[in-house]
Amino acid sequence: MTDDAARVLGAAGAASPRTPGPHVAVSVVHWNGGQSTIECLESLHRRPYARQQIVFVDNGSTDGIAAVVRDRWPDIVVVVNAANRGFTGGHNQGIAMAVERGADYVLLLNQDATVQPDCIARMMALAESDDRIGLVSPVIFYADEPTRVQFCGHWIDWAGVRTGGSRVIDVMRQYELAGSAISLWGTALLIRRALVADIGVLDERLFAYYEDTDYSLRSSSRGWLNRVCFDAGVLHEGHATRYTRGPHVFYLSSRNALLFWRKAFATRRGGGLRWRRKVVSGILHEAGTLKDAALPEQAAACIDGLWAGWWRRYGSYEQRRSSPRWFRRLALSHPYFWSRLLDGDLASLMRRLRIGRRSA
Repeated sequence: MTDDAARVLGAAGAASPRTPGPHVAVSVVHWNGGQSTIECLESLHRRPYARQQIVFVDNGSTDGIAAVVRDRWPDIVVVVNAANRGFTGGHNQGIAMAVERGADYVLLLNQDATVQPDCIARMMALAESDDRIGLVSPVIFYADEPTRVQFCGHWIDWAGVRTGGSRVIDVMRQYELAGSAISLWGTALLIRRALVADIGVLDERLFAYYEDTDYSLRSSSRGWLNRVCFDAGVLHEGHATRYTRGPHVFYLSSRNALLFWRKAFATRRGGGLRWRRKVVSGILHEAGTLKDAALPEQAAACIDGLWAGWWRRYGSYEQRRSSPRWFRRLALSHPYFWSRLLDGDLASLMRRLRIGRRSA
């Protein structure tokens, strides 16, 4: 067991006060999650917070789990949508119900995540320690490697036009103590009701992916603090690499990267051309790596997402329209060439061309 995992899991197992405190509503959005969703809900009932209400939002699933939840847990508020409204639309319903029911906080929790002992209580204690704290996330561990950190905070690299982070708790703790703005994941995200009143809900144009980074930036831009609760843990089912993900992930991530950075730079002077070049370059580079990995559908999805994001076409993956054939062919013919050209890496580009000529 790593030192980071030992500290978090050890703290989570220690005794904590059970006195009534603020009311939290837990929003769980389900989309054909099957047994993973059941395990998520079981974890909330095994380790309940003193004043906890669960809101279960079914996003047009076909696995019958909504009926199981109704029968097994009559205390859970169940909402069934006719169609998939995405991570953003589903959780916005959960947030709205939490506010209507007078909750002081709402916890967004992935259907494939399980809370560890006293996780919610510890997150709530941190949030209550400072009225300026708007968002709190626990440390997130891999479910199949529960001592391996998956996430403990990110930051926004404005110069590089990217998000970065560390999976070493002490590194992120020092970064946070330095007063830097932290970006959190929506996997398990505690939101103060007053923050919702101030900045609103999730941007539904994003549907899924980048919505948490966007919300974190909106929070810190208004002067709120985003914090990681380093002694609270959640287990999350993860993928060994991005290359095990379906095309929809690459389409939505590519499209939403353009929307996120467009919004992020809207209030900053300059950088308009630079961020566009950086983001498009990154998408093309990823398309190239997917092409090299013999994943043509995922590579094409990157290009389709790039086209949709550029022309501001939002909605679900099912509502997508493919990019023009000429554009996809041009982009995928030499994705690294276009990526380096946009990134201004002409020296590397020329070296690659020289090597190519020598080996021809």
